[in-house]
Amino acid sequence: RLSPLPWRLAARAAPTAPRGRLWIRGTPRRTHAAAHAAALPCKPGAMCAQFHELSDETQRAVRQRMCVSAVCSWSLLLGAIYLGYALLFGRGLGSSGGGTQRFSYAPTHAHFAADAGGGGLEAAWALPRDAAPRGVVLLLPGCNHAATDFFAASKACPTCAPLPEEAKAASLALRRNLAVVAVSQAEACWRAGDTPGVARALAYIARRERWGGLPLFAYGASSGGSVALAAPHWLPAPRRGAQGFPLRLEGVGALIAAAPSPEETLTADYPPAAFVHMPRDARNARRVDEAVERLERLRRTPVSPN
Repeated sequence: RLSPLPWRLAARAAPTAPRGRLWIRGTPRRTHAAAHAAALPCKPGAMCAQFHELSDETQRAVRQRMCVSAVCSWSLLLGAIYLGYALLFGRGLGSSGGGTQRFSYAPTHAHFAADAGGGGLEAAWALPRDAAPRGVVLLLPGCNHAATDFFAASKACPTCAPLPEEAKAASLALRRNLAVVAVSQAEACWRAGDTPGVARALAYIARRERWGGLPLFAYGASSGGSVALAAPHWLPAPRRGAQGFPLRLEGVGALIAAAPSPEETLTADYPPAAFVHMPRDARNARRVDEAVERLERLRRTPVSPN
């Protein structure tokens, strides 16, 4: 069913020698207006259809406009349905009650001083809603990303603004009853002297939330992955007391990053580690292979691909 506008556009481009055929259906008014615009005979009041001779080029042009119109119409309709569902039920289609589009936790936000280089550190954290945490996940983003990218805004974190992948990672951990702490450099990227400040911020949050004795898993992306892989060396050993470090590191992970200085970083007592890199990232793939080979030599056991 064509409106007069695309028909007029097609009729103007129609050559004088028609070669193909197109069947057009419409109301009497639209059929008559379309035929009049095309300068073809049309009996006013015809009810069902008019048969017109058109060239192949005109048929293609009309079909293309029909397809574009149909796609736009369906997109608007589906968008309206999705928006109505989200407003009515408070979540998006296909997301579970704990998905990234419906946050059931309220993150907290704080700033901490850095040891060197200025800029300071920014931290945001959240707790599982329905149970006490059984562990803590430390998330370290890469350059030009922030701790506030992992959580939705709340009264205690008004500047939080979730990004899709970051928010999904935080939500998955929280649904598994793991507390989530994200720490980032307040400026563009990590600096060499930031790690003591990260350790102090993490210890402060753990003592405040009473997480003493829980296992800690450090995970970072890009430059944050390099910081996470070096965590066994810059995180203090767990120790009780007001001044001790309350968490024990039990695993590290890095996304698109490899261990800095493998000969120094990867030791025999290195905790379980996960390396994730992009398939075509040959540079990081080579560095990850070297790290895995070193860990296999130190532990004398093969490293699982999973």
